[in-house]
Amino acid sequence: MKKETPSIFTMAKSFIVEVFKFVKDGAKTTDRATFARRWSTCVTCDDFIHKSNRCGKCGCLMSVKAKMPHAKCPLKKW
Repeated sequence: MKKETPSIFTMAKSFIVEVFKFVKDGAKTTDRATFARRWSTCVTCDDFIHKSNRCGKCGCLMSVKAKMPHAKCPLKKW
């Protein structure tokens, strides 16, 4: 079964919200251990789209989102 990302509108909205929070918080990234834990959770999730490294739920590029300290998994896995 092919996994698909959300609509372009949903992905754009999610991206804008996440970037706004990231910049507002000083554009700081997580430490390596936090990123590794988050990334490991993402790549083993059934909703993860490996071909594009995106979340099938929110459409975010998880290799970027997992580095944002304020960001949260839409499935509440981290």
